[in-house]
Amino acid sequence: LNKLVVSASHTTKKQFFYDRLLFDTTNPEPSSELPKLFVVGIAADRYVGDLSLQFPVKDVQTVLERLPEVTTKNYEFQDEFFLRNQEISKDLFSEDVGEIVGDIKSVATTTDLLIVYIAGHGATRNGEYFFVPPDPSLNSTDKLYDQCDTYGVQWDEIARLTDAGCRTIFILDTCFAGDVLAGAKARTRPLVSKQAVVLSSSEAGQLSYEDKSKLKHGVFTWCLLQALDMMADEDKDDIVDLDELIAYVQQEVPIKSLSVINRGAIQALASARGSGATLKAQKPVSSTHNFGFLPIATPIEK
Repeated sequence: LNKLVVSASHTTKKQFFYDRLLFDTTNPEPSSELPKLFVVGIAADRYVGDLSLQFPVKDVQTVLERLPEVTTKNYEFQDEFFLRNQEISKDLFSEDVGEIVGDIKSVATTTDLLIVYIAGHGATRNGEYFFVPPDPSLNSTDKLYDQCDTYGVQWDEIARLTDAGCRTIFILDTCFAGDVLAGAKARTRPLVSKQAVVLSSSEAGQLSYEDKSKLKHGVFTWCLLQALDMMADEDKDDIVDLDELIAYVQQEVPIKSLSVINRGAIQALASARGSGATLKAQKPVSSTHNFGFLPIATPIEK
């Protein structure tokens, strides 16, 4: 027999329905439904004193605007969640993540994709990475490094977004973003098991830069936007996949960041003063993934 009968029932409040569906399995047609794409942006730039930054909110906003344009052939764009500046609170972040995860999980499947893009100040204390939102009492790099665990959001809280139940790409454009992955196989194993990957703008212990005069973006974000605009399409198949995107930024960011340093046009996403870091070419790193071929961008339809 090539017939399949399915009976289903469901109760919602006081409503009830029952149906019998008859499927002909002789020549099943493949589903034409695209995977869903969800995007979460987290950005901060209203810092005071020598922590001042210009472009994190602009960077994340630009990426959030670009993604729906370049993913239409491979994904059905869904919800966008954007937390910025004073909307980011260490005390409330866990609750915010819980709400975002709940919204996505209610409609997502394991074949869908969540992209999380983060830009602003990052810092590390006692081996733990923190994303640090603005606070009036944080007005110097010394305070940023000494009190990041008091005011910052710990990486483990951010990583809870993997509980949404779909494939997840974390992209961090902050100083010390590579510390999320530094020497911690135990820390990256849960990412792989939960179908998640991290792409960081810099290596462990390294600064990330923004270009205040020419690029008018964070250097990493500028290169990533170029990648999304098909510059990363190495095999010229009109698809930028995840591996091509990672390879492109790993190749281009060190070149572009060194050029920006030599022009003296940089603003570090955390000042080198007091950090032990020096001004050197910025090198993105990524965790491993088992997604296989994962398309990210295609040419924008005109």
